[in-house]
Amino acid sequence: MNLHGWNISRAAAQLQISRITLHSKIKKYGLQPPENHSQEAARPGPVFRK
Repeated sequence: MNLHGWNISRAAAQLQISRITLHSKIKKYGLQPPENHSQEAARPGPVFRK
């Protein structure tokens, strides 16, 4: 998630799973962005597609 600045869509695309599945896993494992995370400071990472 940090690689994609906590951008759910980009992370899900790289993992080749749906955004809904990724949201479920984040909730299931209690994941949260770091305290110092800021949407403005998040740098989008590359999206890998097959």
